[in-house]
Amino acid sequence: MLDQMEGRMTMDRPCPIVFDLDGTLIDSAPDIHACVNAVLRQYQIAPLPLARVRSFIGGGVELLWTRIIAACGIEPVHRPALIAAFMARYHDATALTRMFPGVIEAVGQLADAGHPLGICTNKPMGPTRSVLQHFGLDRLFPVVVGGDSLPQRKPDPAPLRLALQMLGVEGNAPRACM
Repeated sequence: MLDQMEGRMTMDRPCPIVFDLDGTLIDSAPDIHACVNAVLRQYQIAPLPLARVRSFIGGGVELLWTRIIAACGIEPVHRPALIAAFMARYHDATALTRMFPGVIEAVGQLADAGHPLGICTNKPMGPTRSVLQHFGLDRLFPVVVGGDSLPQRKPDPAPLRLALQMLGVEGNAPRACM
């Protein structure tokens, strides 16, 4: 349980903790932006500014490209080819991704305190694994549920439920944090 002591939140016993990835631990928008614009250039479509691409992030690759196609006036028939070209680049795109300050220290302290840690993200598993390995976070997160791990994506609760199950949480009233 959480206790309030000296103005700090403390936990009296280890608690499974699940993190989102993009926008929580890392900022991968610059890599996503670069991959998107490389695909748009490949198809002779004007590139989009970072702020615009960033505004489209947050529901997985399929939703990202639905938004891009609408914004750019692209015929939806090209969607599968655009997504395939994007994924070919995105799988290992880590050069422009940045970890937010204090992430390694905070996550390391939680792991050292015995809290089981997991990731639940809409980012596909391939790019998720690549970025976790790139930053050395893979050793701290034994449980990873990606946007392509299940048919459902966040905000549907199924991916979080899977992550909690993989962390050993059982029952309808789990004791965990996200």
